[in-house]
Amino acid sequence: MGLLTEPRVFTVASVSDELAIILLSPDASLRLEPLGTKFKFWLERDGRSGLFKAARTGSGEDWAEVGASLVARGLGIPHAEIDLATCDGRPGVISWSVLTGADALVPGNEVLARVYKTYPYEDEVRHVPQHTVRRCLYVSEYLGLPPVWTPPPEVSRGVHLFVGYLMLDALIGNTDRHDQNWAWILRSEAPAPGEPQAYLAPTFDHGSSLGRNLTDAKRSNRLSCKDARFGVAAYAANARSCMYLEETDEKAALVRDAFARARSLRPKAGASWLARLNTLDLDALRLQFLRIPRSRASLVAIDFALRMIQETRMSLLQKKQQP
Repeated sequence: MGLLTEPRVFTVASVSDELAIILLSPDASLRLEPLGTKFKFWLERDGRSGLFKAARTGSGEDWAEVGASLVARGLGIPHAEIDLATCDGRPGVISWSVLTGADALVPGNEVLARVYKTYPYEDEVRHVPQHTVRRCLYVSEYLGLPPVWTPPPEVSRGVHLFVGYLMLDALIGNTDRHDQNWAWILRSEAPAPGEPQAYLAPTFDHGSSLGRNLTDAKRSNRLSCKDARFGVAAYAANARSCMYLEETDEKAALVRDAFARARSLRPKAGASWLARLNTLDLDALRLQFLRIPRSRASLVAIDFALRMIQETRMSLLQKKQQP
């Protein structure tokens, strides 16, 4: 598989500009995926490998995955390509593989356990205080960048790209950047002279974002609320990461604080990503979000997600001069 950086849009009926939903038969599975808590399986389609992930009823995980990929696309961040899908009546998404040939994906917990001998390599992924921003940046320091991708200024190594992933998390309120939701890719063949043997994998698995877990009633209340302590901006500001600032912290960091720490450690990369954020076209993004079928996301859900992005973007850019 080559690097996929844009959501694939299939041909749809001329009466609708909605994103297509791929219909999968129950026998489409090649093998079940044991990691995670959701029903998922690997499949092959048109010569490509993809992971079908069923969305839990009423969770909004499917449209949030698509929405997050649209934001990543707008920012020029390499990411797993996402398509809406249904299998045997189960709504979900296909997350297309970012691997090429026999290249291997090494999740973050394995990387950290190799570098830090005391890192707790176990099934627990959400409450691991050793999963700190500083450590993640350290193990990404000399990684390469995904091929077939043009990086922005000041982004020349994997560590700089990781800063961009944390900015994306802050922007969409992604609460699921645990130590198995980022990875290295190890090349199966010897790289060309001067190229690294490993590079940071495109970002993936963003189903826990954009307020997808709220009901429409709660979204409407926050959208119309005059109390700043309860509005959309307050909700977005309270999104909590699966990463920590210090090993001694009792709670994981807020996603904005995780990005702020990364910015302070790699200021040039942080400034470069904020410059990219400043050019994000919110009007174009709204048109793309509106293509998500109403059977998957209501207008209220889309309005709330876009307001989250707008409010967070404003906050991040207002603080861009801060260390």
